[in-house]
Amino acid sequence: MSAVEASEGRTSDAHMIWQVLAAGPRTDDAILIVKWAQTSFFMGCPVPKPIIVDGKEYMLFHRCSEETVALERYRKACHYFQDVKLLKQGREIPVDCDPSTAPGPEDDLLGGHASLSTKGGCC
Repeated sequence: MSAVEASEGRTSDAHMIWQVLAAGPRTDDAILIVKWAQTSFFMGCPVPKPIIVDGKEYMLFHRCSEETVALERYRKACHYFQDVKLLKQGREIPVDCDPSTAPGPEDDLLGGHASLSTKGGCC
């Protein structure tokens, strides 16, 4: 399945054209984000099944309407996940940050929301 096919129908708002997909969590916080992403709603949209791109299972890390926010979230995801993709309207956008060579986490990803029982579920 292509990135375009994987992202079709994933956003409920036509303005939410940017998506950051992530796979391969590196930290406990990232594992928790994956668990949140597998719940019935994540980032305000239903997530009925995993997003498969090039045979790898990705989860929605972030979605938004602004390029600058999407790029910042992409770079943040690179610290916590082995594989990260940036999509605009379902098409993958190349970014200069390579997730496989990104440095490890520099701070706590979840802050004060480090459990499934607290508010959170978005990053």
